[in-house]
Amino acid sequence: MDRVRLNHSVFYSEEEVRELENLAAEGNVEAGIEVAARQIEDGINTEQNFAFLEEQCRKNNPRAFVRLGLVYVGENNDELAEEYFLKGAELGSAWAMMFVGTHKWYKVWMDGGKDATEQDFIDAEKWLRLSVEASKKPDNDINESGVVQARDQLSMLYGYKHPKNSVYNLEKAKEWEVE
Repeated sequence: MDRVRLNHSVFYSEEEVRELENLAAEGNVEAGIEVAARQIEDGINTEQNFAFLEEQCRKNNPRAFVRLGLVYVGENNDELAEEYFLKGAELGSAWAMMFVGTHKWYKVWMDGGKDATEQDFIDAEKWLRLSVEASKKPDNDINESGVVQARDQLSMLYGYKHPKNSVYNLEKAKEWEVE
């Protein structure tokens, strides 16, 4: 089945995209959020789609916060992306928690840790672990690949030898390894 990218980390088949578009047209808010994010990336009805996502954020819809965060990642606006991910995480979204942790971990890892603080490592661990824990709840919003991503990043974080990495622990790195 051919997959198409939908906002950086979610892939749908062409058929699934059409189904989402139909559901959105029928008023399904969650499908509407997915479609709006994809259309923003594709430059379609950008102003209208941003307005829709921002309206959903005002209604405290965690998915809207995550989707806007991903849009801002695509626009290389890490500050706004993290702000939206954090708001979604604070609303209990395991998916948003994973992105907060991922964002914090990548900020440390991508630059070789040169500007890293001890708090950066602690925050990355906190949000990645919260994501995995929240994924165990029956009403969680994260899929298996998101949990695998969080576990993989925790393993790397625990195994990353750096003078400011107070969470460095090879035993935990092994424990969190993805099989």
